[in-house]
Amino acid sequence: MSPQNEDPPVLAMPRPTIRNLMIVVALFALVFAFGRLAVWIYRTRTYGPTFTPAAFSSLCKAESDFMKGQAARCRVQVSRGIPFDDDSELSQMLKVCPYVVDDRAEETWEAQALVWDRASARSIAASLEYERAGY
Repeated sequence: MSPQNEDPPVLAMPRPTIRNLMIVVALFALVFAFGRLAVWIYRTRTYGPTFTPAAFSSLCKAESDFMKGQAARCRVQVSRGIPFDDDSELSQMLKVCPYVVDDRAEETWEAQALVWDRASARSIAASLEYERAGY
């Protein structure tokens, strides 16, 4: 059988030239770059590590500090002799109940200060719970 009558192979390999090698290297570089881009997008889109127990614990501590300040402002209202039914913006803000359990404002500034103190204690307890659950 002469070489002229032979069929070419079905899957002929391309000739190994410099141009073909450069194309293959460029394709591998693109695949690698897009893979890195995909990993970076995935890492920036995940929110899990952001909300850790330590973050919640510090949030509860900040909330507790705010509530202690509100209790101190209620006591300042007492020392200044401001009546509880005063319509100033500060008085209205101090009459807000921090938790649903405290469904109504008290009738005196001292009692309202105790409401804020109880809320602060709850926040501290929640902070300690988050610290214990930390990882």
